[in-house]
This record gives sequence, C-alpha cells and structure tokens, in this order.
Amino acid sequence: MSSRATPAWIALGLAVTTIAVIVWHRSRPDEEALTMRALATVDGRDLTVGRFNQSFLEYIMATGRNDTPEERYRHLDRLVRDMILATEARKLGLDRSAEFESLVDRNRRLAVGAKYFEEAFARSMGPLTEAEVRQAYERSRQRVALRHLFFRDGDAARAAYDALRAGFDFMDLARDLYGTAPDDSLAGYLGYATYWDLDDAVAEAAYALPVGSYSEPVRSRYGWHVLRVEDRLTNPLLTEYDFMMHRAGIEGREKVRRNRLEGDRFVRELMESLDVRVDEAGARALVEAMNAAVVRPSGTDPGAEASQRARVRISEGEIDELRDRLEPETVLATLDLDGTRAEFTAGDFLRWLPELPYDEVRDRTMAAVGRALRNEVLASRGVKAGYDDAELVRESVRFAADSWLASSLRAALRASRRVQPTDDEVAEAFERLGYRKLERALADYWIVRTASVGAADSVKAILEQGADPATIRGFEEVAGADVRSDALGYVRRAPLDRTVVGCSVDGSCYVLRVLRRDLEYTRLEDRREDIRSVLEQLLPEERMTDSLLSIVPVSVDTTLFRSLMESVRTP
Repeated sequence: MSSRATPAWIALGLAVTTIAVIVWHRSRPDEEALTMRALATVDGRDLTVGRFNQSFLEYIMATGRNDTPEERYRHLDRLVRDMILATEARKLGLDRSAEFESLVDRNRRLAVGAKYFEEAFARSMGPLTEAEVRQAYERSRQRVALRHLFFRDGDAARAAYDALRAGFDFMDLARDLYGTAPDDSLAGYLGYATYWDLDDAVAEAAYALPVGSYSEPVRSRYGWHVLRVEDRLTNPLLTEYDFMMHRAGIEGREKVRRNRLEGDRFVRELMESLDVRVDEAGARALVEAMNAAVVRPSGTDPGAEASQRARVRISEGEIDELRDRLEPETVLATLDLDGTRAEFTAGDFLRWLPELPYDEVRDRTMAAVGRALRNEVLASRGVKAGYDDAELVRESVRFAADSWLASSLRAALRASRRVQPTDDEVAEAFERLGYRKLERALADYWIVRTASVGAADSVKAILEQGADPATIRGFEEVAGADVRSDALGYVRRAPLDRTVVGCSVDGSCYVLRVLRRDLEYTRLEDRREDIRSVLEQLLPEERMTDSLLSIVPVSVDTTLFRSLMESVRTP
C-alpha cells in the first residue's frame, strides 16, 4: 500500500457492533433435530421449525406484538404465502436477475459466517435460567431515568470515572463535558427509557444500578458512557398470567441480547488478533464518495430528517452511484488472514452494503466498513471450516431467496394493479389489519394489596362474609382511571363486579374488584377510506395467492405446530 495505515480500532471508530445475523444456540441433539423438522412444505421446499421460530421472534421484536397462538398462526400463514409467491416469481423469471444472484451470494456468506460463529462461540452459551427470564420480564416492566457522561474514547471515560471515585460531583462533570450553564439541570440527561429501548450494554448496566449510583465506563455501539440512574418507575402489579403470556417473547429477546453482548466480545477479540489496518487514502475516497452518493436530509424540510431516519437500508440507486464513483480495487483495510496479508476492498464493502444499517452507512461510514469486514472475516472462517455446504446454510439461503422473490413480486403487483374492495372486504380488514384499536379505557375499581397469595385469599374470604373492603389494610379505591397501558391490563381484563385474586412474579398479590369499565374503540366509519386505500394495494397480492393455493402443493404439520405452541407455554 502506498498510503500510511492506522490501527483499525481507531480509524473504524466502532469496535462493538452486532454481527449481521441472529444465531440461535441449540444445546441438545434433540433440539437441533427439531429445528430442522419441516413445519410446512410449499412446492417441495420446507419451512423448518428453526426458521419459523427465528422469523417469528424477529417479527414480535420489530412490532412489539405479544406472543400468542393467534399471532403465531398469522405469522405461519404469512410465511407460507411468501413461499407461494416465490414459486410464482420463479416462473416469471424474477430469479434470473443480477440483483437476485447478488442477494443469494451475500446471504450464503452471511449464513456460512453465522454457522462459524455458532460453532466457535454460540454453542458455549447455556440456556437462560428461570431466574434470568423472570428478571428480564421484571425489567421490561420498568422505566429508568438516565443521565450519562459520553465519550468517544475509553481512556477519557475511565478518567471521568476515576474523578467520580475521587469525589467529584457527577453534575459538575456533566456541565463541564457538555459546556452547559452552571445551573443547567439537563446536562447529560437522557430521560426515561425502557429495557428494550436501550443499547444492550447500556441496558444491562443501567438496570443493575440502584437509583442515584453511577456505573463504571460502559461501551455501547455509540461510544463510552458513565451512567447514573436518576429514577426508576416500577409496575407494582406483575401478574403470573402476564408473565406467562409474554414469557416466550421475553426469553427470546433476552437470549438474543445476551448472545449479542457476549458475541461482540468474541468478534472483537477475533478482529484484534488479525492486526487490521485501515488504508487512509482508501478511507478518504470512500467517505467522499458516500457524501456525494447517499441522499441526506436537506435541513430545510422539517419532515426530511424523520423520513430519512425511517429508512432501514441504503437504496440500490445509491449503491450503483457508489460503484460509479469508486474503483472496486480501492483498498480500505488490510489484515492477517490465514497466515497471509489480505486486502478488504471497496468492492468487498459494496457487496455487504444492502445488509448494513442506513444511519451507520450515512453518518459513520468507517464503522459500517468495520461491520462489513467482520462479516467478511466470519464468512472466510466458515468457508475454511467447510460450512458452505451445511444443510442449515442451504436452508437459510433458500428462505432469504424466497423472501426476496415474494417481496419483489408483491411490489410489482402493488405498482401495476388496482382493485376496488367490497364493503365486506373493508369490514373484514378493519379487524384483520389492526385498525380497531382501544381509544379510551376508563375504570372505577378498588384494590387491596397483600404480601402473598395466602393473604389475598384470606382477604377475599373475609369480603365474601360481608366485610367492608374499605376497612381492610392495603385498600385503595380508584375512580376514572385510564387503564389503556399494559401496566393496568389486569384491570381491563378482570371480570366486572367480581372479586378476584391476582399475583405478581415477586410474590406480592392483590384482591381486585372492577366496579365500572368504559372501553371505546376506533369506529369502522372513521377509517373506511384509509382501509380502502390500503386494500387497493393488498388485494391483488391476496387474490393471486388465494388462486395459487389451489395449484401449488402446500402441506402444514398442524400437530407439530400445536405441540410447539404448547411447549412455549410450559416454563
């Protein structure tokens, strides 16, 4: 290389990132065999248990929906329909494009890298304990108010932490760091956040801290933080019913978070062992090309930033412009790979661009290079280990190909066809597409809080003998309460004018009686035109899929599917 090289973990700027794939730990041979069983078969292609489970978890994480049998059935139906559309897309030749071939190659490399990661690291992670799942559930029902000292450099964060230990005031350091006025109370204040909203490492550190205490330096995907917990809001009524309803989703999300945290350390140590060096000239050329090719918010349109931030991936047009501006042989970094000095080029980076987060590509380009380089290294290790022909890899590539083909055909249908929905179709879509929402929920109720289920049962027995609930210790009467939040879901679900007992996961319990409840939902008439507009795009796809169902051979192992849902409900 003709230009001076710098250590990669300085130039790339971001050592802690998530690898591009979610890897599932499978600890027992019977579990591994189960993940590869066919849950459904469409035109000779299998949808496996493992693929369904991973896809469903990603779905509930992205949408915030609950893990219920109804949601699982709907998700299975969506995946089967995707496979049916993919069959038709192949007949129409959508699998013969260069874009499709690039997608298949990229997903094969992702899957090979994931297989290597799983064999080298993920199998060492045992299953979550019951205590860990319950702790994650309790944390998911809390909100913490955070303040932080933020640094790009770990040494600076350590210096601030040492200053705090030496007696310096946190607020004084925050005001100095952020350059705010001496009486500014908002310096470094992040506000209230939930457990799943926070960066993984920040969440684990913050939720382990008592109110008023500060953390050691915490490394996130953004940089380094010294955290202080200002306040914590806790739901006092966590019911066992609510825990069991959300258990599978909570366990899956916590497992992903744990694997990401530990996996980041594994990948970081791997990359540091490869002596990665950034080529400064190549890095400058890439950043200049990125600034010219990638669409950025104008700053004059108030909605521009929000619309740009909503994007998930860089567009194909932007990638094409980058190809025009960059020589594919441009060296971005070098590394020691399998005993030789290897180059990571602009062409290698562009291959990974469709998998990289848009905000990172746009605003922290060299961090995106680091993410792509890690994917490339994991794929190289996986190929060397012979995983490129593993059944799990082939299955992963098939699923990605079907998803892409279905999306491509769906987009073509929406762009080229319009239909007029009937009144019956609009009414059915009102429920099916989630337009019917709870707009108003008020309730009058009284509650008696107790320390145990035995105490709650005793209170209920006394009440049944005619005692006045207001005379019992722990009694609280609430009038006109807004009970739309998840925290008060038990009030919405409780039967009217019946005294019931409920308990939280910490062992505390309550006796509850709902005296009045006023629930108001969105009306069909208020959303009719919105629904019609949506259906004009959705119905061509649905009608094509329905017609293909009579042609394309489809089978679903309903017995296996029911048994999976039963196992989810078993702690």
